[in-house]
Amino acid sequence: IENEYGNVEYGNVMFVYGDDGKAYIDWCAKMAESFNIGVPWIMCQQPDAPQPMTKYIK
Repeated sequence: IENEYGNVEYGNVMFVYGDDGKAYIDWCAKMAESFNIGVPWIMCQQPDAPQPMTKYIK
C-alpha cells in the first residue's frame, strides 16, 4: 500500500498481510474495473497483480 507514509515493506501487500492482503488487492482491482473508464489500470510494485490489472515493477 503506497500512501503518504511510504510503501509497505517490499511493496508487496500480500507478502506483509498474507491472505487478507490478497483479498484486499483483489477487492481494489474489482473496484477499479467497476468504474468502466476504458483505460488500463496499473498496480505499481505488485508482482502478482490480479487480471486485468497491469503489474509494474520499477
